[in-house]
Amino acid sequence: KQLSYYRLSGYWHTLLKEPKKEHIFKDGATFNQAFKLYCFDRELRLLLLNQIEKIEISVRAALAYEASLNWGTFWLSEKDNFSSFSKYTSTVSKIFGELKRSQEVFLEEFNNTYIDEFPP
Repeated sequence: KQLSYYRLSGYWHTLLKEPKKEHIFKDGATFNQAFKLYCFDRELRLLLLNQIEKIEISVRAALAYEASLNWGTFWLSEKDNFSSFSKYTSTVSKIFGELKRSQEVFLEEFNNTYIDEFPP
């Protein structure tokens, strides 16, 4: 796998002797230690992002569920559900952009089955 010098340099910075511009490791410090720090950071980041994704999906589902109960299935396409017309048009514009960009199978199925502009 490829890993750039600049990506890894942040991990060995604390392992360098002063002046750091000379790029000489402190006694006992090694390039391998810097690489292990990078690997640890990468694994930790992946674990955290995985958990954050689960939280995001749960929050989105809860929001959609509650909004649908209160304002109906297509609540997001009703301008009366927004505090101003400009917020409504801005939101609808963003949604259309995302719908056009998305390649989700469920959206294709929705578009082939229903005439509504927005999926529930």
